Amino acid sequence: MVDSISAPRISANIQALQDFGSREFHLNNSDEVADYIRSQFESAGIETELQEFEVGGVNVSNVIATLPGKDRQTDAILFGAHYDSENKYASNLSEAENLTAPGADDDASGVAAVIEMAYALSGTRFEQTIKFVAFAAEEYGFDDSGGLAGSRYFASSEREAGVNYTAVAIIDMIGYSLLGNSKAYVITDSDESSLAEAMVDAVSEYELDLNLTLVVDSGIRYSDHLSFWNNGYPGLLVIEEIDQYRKFPVNPYYHSSGDLLERLSISQITDISKAILGGALTLLTPEEGLSILTVTVVVAIVALAAVVLVYYLHRRRRQV
Repeated sequence: MVDSISAPRISANIQALQDFGSREFHLNNSDEVADYIRSQFESAGIETELQEFEVGGVNVSNVIATLPGKDRQTDAILFGAHYDSENKYASNLSEAENLTAPGADDDASGVAAVIEMAYALSGTRFEQTIKFVAFAAEEYGFDDSGGLAGSRYFASSEREAGVNYTAVAIIDMIGYSLLGNSKAYVITDSDESSLAEAMVDAVSEYELDLNLTLVVDSGIRYSDHLSFWNNGYPGLLVIEEIDQYRKFPVNPYYHSSGDLLERLSISQITDISKAILGGALTLLTPEEGLSILTVTVVVAIVALAAVVLVYYLHRRRRQV
């Protein structure tokens, strides 16, 4: 599953989202962006829906793909990223329409990673339900009416519906590599995050070219993970290198027309995606009730037995 993470597909999805020019949630093309993401989830074979809500006087939608688990009572797992973008120099609708906000790093990179999770996991049915969500209106927009609006609406709706989550991984800006160093952080508000620890362990387990650091800091609150914290869910944020003092990403191009695919490291996005998936697999249980590790061991034993049997039969034929 981890090896199925596709760098070409990641690049293609980032490019497609960048090609909208801007994904500012007030713009008319916001629906087109949501439809594009929906088509990608559906291409992965997962049932997808649009969760509509209003923010800033406009109707927008979260895109929700659900891989239902066998046991509906088992806590779910969620992978999420926001699909809107903004240009920090836009102060009115006209400027928002005419100033590009390609948002390749912020956050087409995260959306592409979530789509990869969907492709990798869609072929197996698990005990747990898995949700893949692309949130609208994470950015404030030109009139400051947004700001985590999509994730806030989703998380509060899930809490009201009584849905529980074992883990929530928010992926926001994972593509910019300072000086060619593949470096990223996992931000949590608790030192008891099994998913965060498993993701860090996955770097060595899968021999990834990535420096991934776990940081426990409840003061880092500027992305969609905060909506889940506020609703009592175990959320975490996966993000590229951040400034050690300001705690914001070091990418100098985000929230500008310069946030382009050509400035990103696809290999870094790919390795971060593999670390997230590798960590999540330690929490997931296939429908048969066996852990991923157990299934892997069984498959390896069966394969070895088959090789031995073929070798034995070949030797017998030669002796005859």
